[in-house]
Amino acid sequence: MLRAFPPRVLLLLFISMALFPVAAAAQPGSLPPIQAVYGFDREFPPFSYEIDGKPAGFEVELLNAALEGRNVQLKMVPMDWQRVQLDLSGGSIQITSGMARTPQRELLFDFSQLPTAPLKVRLYTRNENRVGNVIQLRGKAVSVQEGSLYERILQDFGGLNIKGYKSEHEALRALANGQVDAFGGADKTAAYYVQKLGLANVTPVGTPLEVTRIYYAISKETPELKKRLDQGLWELMENGGYVDLFRKWFVRDLTQEQIDRMVQSASSSLVNAYAPYSQDPQGAAVLGASGTIYTGVNVENRQPALTGSALRVAIYNAIANGETVLRGVVMMDAKGNIITPAGDDLQVLYEFGQEVLIVTRPAPDRMRIASILEMMPYPYGSTPPPLPLDE
Repeated sequence: MLRAFPPRVLLLLFISMALFPVAAAAQPGSLPPIQAVYGFDREFPPFSYEIDGKPAGFEVELLNAALEGRNVQLKMVPMDWQRVQLDLSGGSIQITSGMARTPQRELLFDFSQLPTAPLKVRLYTRNENRVGNVIQLRGKAVSVQEGSLYERILQDFGGLNIKGYKSEHEALRALANGQVDAFGGADKTAAYYVQKLGLANVTPVGTPLEVTRIYYAISKETPELKKRLDQGLWELMENGGYVDLFRKWFVRDLTQEQIDRMVQSASSSLVNAYAPYSQDPQGAAVLGASGTIYTGVNVENRQPALTGSALRVAIYNAIANGETVLRGVVMMDAKGNIITPAGDDLQVLYEFGQEVLIVTRPAPDRMRIASILEMMPYPYGSTPPPLPLDE
C-alpha cells in the first residue's frame, strides 16, 4: 500500500529543490551550435585531398569523427596551401589541418592539443643518382612545394639550389622527369604519389632532415571550437577510434606469405644467438618496405644494460642496409614460441614509423597482427597533455 507524504515533508522537498536545483549533465547535443569553415590543402594526400570533387583523407575523416555529436556545422573548402594560411590568418576560415607548429605560427593560430600524425621531412632522388648521405646533395637542384614547412627546412639545411613548385605533386614529378636532382617533402605524401604515379625509380635518401608532427590549426577567435575538437580527439585516442583510422589510411596488411617468411627467418636465426647468461636464445625478423627481411639475435653481456635484444639487432641490421621504412616484425624463442616485444623494443621500433605491424600469439591456437599504436599508444615524447577542466 502506497503512503502519501505528509504536507510538511512535501513543503520541505519543494523548498530544497528550489534552493538546490539538480544540474543536468551537459550532453554534446545540448551544446550551442558552432558554424565553421574548414579550409584544407587539396593536394596533401593521404592527409587531405579530393576524390571526385569530395573532401577525402585521414585528417578529413579524423576531424569529422572528433566533432561528431558536438554540434559543429563544418563547411569544407579545398584550397591551395598558401591560400589556406592567408585565409586562416584573415578569419575567412576557422580551422585547417596538416600544419606543423612553429613559434611564428603559434603567434597567429591556436593548435589542437594532440597532433594528427608524425611527419618526416626527407630528400628523395632517382635510383640512378642515389647518394649515401644528404650532405652530398649540397649544390644540387632540389624541388619543393612553395611556402611549405619543407621549403624552410631546406633553406635552413643550406647549400641547396631550391626550386619552388605550386604543389608537392608537381615538385615530385620534376624529380621523376629529371628536371632536378632531388625532391624534398613529407614522407607519407611522397610515398602516396610514388605509388599512385608509378615512380619506381624514386627513393628516399638516408636520414630525415627533420622529424616533426602536424596538427589542426584553429583561429584564435574560436576558442570553443578548439575546446570541442580537443575533447573529441582525446576520446578517439582513448576508445581506439584514432588507431582504427590511422590503420585504415597508412598501414598495409601483411600477407600470409610475408608472415610465414618472417617466422621462418626468425627461427633460422636462433642458431646465432649469444645468450650465455640467460640461456634463452631469441631470434627476430624485420620486413622492410622493399620486401627484404632482416634478422637479428639477442647478444648478451655481463653488464645487462649492454645486452642487445633480438628485435633491436634486427632493426639496426635493416637500418645499416639502408632500409628505413619498416612494415612488420616477429620475435621467437628456442621453443618456437612467438614472443611479444618488450617496451624498450617497441620504443626503438616506433622511431621508424607508426605503420609497423607486430606478429603476436596471445594463445597457442591464435595469431594476432597488432599495430604498434595498439601496443604502445603513448610512447616516449608523445604522451598527450591533459584536457583543461570544464568551467
